[in-house]
Amino acid sequence: MREKYIEELIKEVLGPRNGSEETIIEADPYTEYITGVIIPKDCKQRELGPESEILNVEGDDRGAEDTDSQEKTYSTLPSELDPRVRSKSFGISFLVKGKDPYLKVCVTWGRYFKEELVSENSHRMDVAETEFSWKRKPYCKIFNLNTSGESYNEITVYEGIDGKVVLNSRGIKVNNSLHIMLSLINELKIGDCYGDKVIESSLYQPSIRVILGNGCKLESIDSEENDELNFIYRENPVLARGHMCSSLWKDVDYQDKFDIKVLWPDGIHFDECREFITCDVRSEFVPLYPNPAPLFEWKNSEILSSPVFSALKLSEMWDETEIKGYFIRHRLSTKFPLLYRFL
Repeated sequence: MREKYIEELIKEVLGPRNGSEETIIEADPYTEYITGVIIPKDCKQRELGPESEILNVEGDDRGAEDTDSQEKTYSTLPSELDPRVRSKSFGISFLVKGKDPYLKVCVTWGRYFKEELVSENSHRMDVAETEFSWKRKPYCKIFNLNTSGESYNEITVYEGIDGKVVLNSRGIKVNNSLHIMLSLINELKIGDCYGDKVIESSLYQPSIRVILGNGCKLESIDSEENDELNFIYRENPVLARGHMCSSLWKDVDYQDKFDIKVLWPDGIHFDECREFITCDVRSEFVPLYPNPAPLFEWKNSEILSSPVFSALKLSEMWDETEIKGYFIRHRLSTKFPLLYRFL
């Protein structure tokens, strides 16, 4: 039951709610989905000066109409500093170790286009009513990357009369490993950043997925400035990082727990993308962290006498010998050497 709640949450905040070619009626995807929306890089958030009482909507570059002859002053707010502006790019980075690192990359996204729906009333004398819907169109691009050394590449994953979408790839040598950074940038032409143009020029539910080849593998991204955190999470290394999104790698991925049609509908839509369902590293806009419920029953067959996990008993013990005897009696010293050493 919990899996269904999570799937419904993902469809609600990220989408799409009705498959890779869904149709939205009486609403638009820009306001329906609150995450995983990449606007064109030329979009800017503008705000009227402090003396004005009129504010522009997000992404409006036209400015409000000046009914008075008085000139209004605008100030541009960069997206990095204004949470009201959606992301213009996103990406993932990771360390790869191998002789000749080889990456197979799959990039998918969707766009919504406005369609007109005409429905005639039952009375012939009435004028036909016009309604609009938003139809989703999925996109996919698969390519290979040979990153044997430091490099910078710009791969065009889409190009048309309305602009292009590019993936920037950068490789930086770090000791015996290679630091790979992949960034998807929306360079679609938009003109006035306002209304339906923003909706049609934005990318929805984008995804970057990578399969490693030539025997290369992911390396831990440790923070050199914080040895304490590195020690605490030494058994759970961080193998990738997300930029304006989250990142997941195979060891912590949870795709097998949910319906893949919800997590990645574009991967089901395109047959050539199906091999990337199980990938080595990928981006994610709705990250999940497992928090399993603890088991209160003792199921260790090697130790017949189950330990008594009683904080009350331990709190009443003052003598060091008594505390040690408590753990020895339940033979925990062999199973929890670190805990026993400090006691």
